[in-house]
Amino acid sequence: MGRFTEQQTNQLALLTFFISTTLGAIAALGPFSPSGSPTGFRLFSLHPLFLMCGLGSFVMGKLYKTLGGYHNTKLHGNLSVIGSLFVSTGVYAIYQNKESIGKPHFTSTHSQYALCILALCFLLFLNGLFGLHPDWGKVKTNKNIRFVHHWAGKLLIVGMSAVCWTGSYKIIAGEHIYLSFGAPLGLFAALGLA
Repeated sequence: MGRFTEQQTNQLALLTFFISTTLGAIAALGPFSPSGSPTGFRLFSLHPLFLMCGLGSFVMGKLYKTLGGYHNTKLHGNLSVIGSLFVSTGVYAIYQNKESIGKPHFTSTHSQYALCILALCFLLFLNGLFGLHPDWGKVKTNKNIRFVHHWAGKLLIVGMSAVCWTGSYKIIAGEHIYLSFGAPLGLFAALGLA
């Protein structure tokens, strides 16, 4: 995939928003999710919802950045900040959920990979805000830093797609549903690499 036209980008961004919020809502509130258990809604239910919305925000930000230009660069940054806030809220929800039931943190492979992705998210946020911001970035013209930020962002989207898929394994009953949940995440990963 090369660069998209503005119309294609708007359509892909709208599709990304729809898919990510729908998947998040299904994972959080659907009949085969933890919230569908006899105990009803739990704090855990917010975890997949916010993380899917965060992933969708990152993908939309990446799509707009491919258009280039000052406005799209700022839109990319704003969507990435929104994505970071969603991700942080989703991580907070699972952390508080584990605290409330007395379970240890970061014991599964899923959670350890997610911690690495969260660290990458935080580093990209700082790099984008202070280094590459088009108005006040200290190194916004440095091609090496822009190159690293570009590829680290792709790694973030692909890695987050993979982490979301591995996390869905524990909350989605039925292999056909689990595999169908992975198809849109594969689309997000492909858009992240575009």
